[in-house]
Amino acid sequence: MTNVYVAKVDWTGTYGHTGISRFAFERADHADVTRADVDSLATAIDDLFGPVMGWFPIDVSYTIDSIVEYYDGVLGTLLGEVAATSAHVLHAGGADGAYGNGIGALLKWNTGGLFDGHRIRGRTYMVPLGSVAFQTDGVLKPDCVSSWLTGAAAYLAAMATAGLSPLVWGHPRDVPATLRTPAHHAAGHWASILTAAMDEKPAILGRRR
Repeated sequence: MTNVYVAKVDWTGTYGHTGISRFAFERADHADVTRADVDSLATAIDDLFGPVMGWFPIDVSYTIDSIVEYYDGVLGTLLGEVAATSAHVLHAGGADGAYGNGIGALLKWNTGGLFDGHRIRGRTYMVPLGSVAFQTDGVLKPDCVSSWLTGAAAYLAAMATAGLSPLVWGHPRDVPATLRTPAHHAAGHWASILTAAMDEKPAILGRRR
């Protein structure tokens, strides 16, 4: 496989900044992604967020960008884009009341891949969440964690049904020297997502990009 396709979910409504969540993928047969595939991806992302929007503040909303860009997976060079059949609708949170800006949950994506001696793993920050998502001791409610894992399982199942493979993609980058290793360039690397995990510990996100 050479090309990695990346969909963007645009978040609005949080204080002082907007956010972007990125979802990398390819076709399971490694063929070029089509407009129908982009539509199927959007349905899968909605399956992820559908069970959990009630935990987000009512100020927060997301929409899926109708343009999917694709890159050379090794070099990170932008090669082109594929458009969805139509624009996607806006989805808003449902939690009223106070919330802590920048505080929420962390969804972890597990793969079977290895690169440079490390397991390839992905992360998607779900920030901010409303106060209804937290217990009095500050950790996430079990129902909140359960609903996120339900959404993640629905996302992975929908992707499989559509013949798409969700990926964790590590961008190529220059790695600075450490006490143990010299400075070097790390090529792009990727692995298919197998499972998702989330624990009760809240996540804090300093900035969105």
